Amino acid sequence: MKPGQILRALFLPNSKIESEQNAETQRSVYGSSLEERLSVSSDPWMPTHRHRKGGLYRVLGQGILEADRTKAVIYQDQEGTIWIRPHCEFEDGRFERLEQ
Repeated sequence: MKPGQILRALFLPNSKIESEQNAETQRSVYGSSLEERLSVSSDPWMPTHRHRKGGLYRVLGQGILEADRTKAVIYQDQEGTIWIRPHCEFEDGRFERLEQ
């Protein structure tokens, strides 16, 4: 990707059936669905993954990178910055899922 290129994440899914299937997939992969992770709650920010360099992050959901239509993971750091990374990079060993 070129420096300064804007990435737009297109949140999945497109239908109610896909939404239910996607939520179940997200629960099995990330421990909760996007809606559950984005819900307003009095609970403190809880990480779902640790980067191999030590940073803590929580996965918010899945998306699609507009530039090349590849699957992406949308996640947030402790300071509130939202990050988007291709799914293959997120699952290649850089991140370790934390026990809930």
